[in-house]
Amino acid sequence: MVRSDLAAPFLENCMRGEDTYQMLQILDKNPVVKQVHDAAYVYRLHGKNSVFSDEFKKYGPVFIAALEELRLKMKSPAVLRSIDRRLGK
Repeated sequence: MVRSDLAAPFLENCMRGEDTYQMLQILDKNPVVKQVHDAAYVYRLHGKNSVFSDEFKKYGPVFIAALEELRLKMKSPAVLRSIDRRLGK
């Protein structure tokens, strides 16, 4: 859950990393983050998931370009490290 005052833009027209893009912007605002140990979300991988599809693979360059642009705006060292890791730097 994210408070509405911390909401950030969602990466539109991209089926790869859109949630990561949004979360990095939220984390750059330095919110208080707490871990919940309840299993409230289950993600199951199977052959029909979008992560295995050709459609998913075509969005990789869009996501990378969005991260490169986002990197120029972020201030948090932890967020910058996370972006660099995703970009292979």
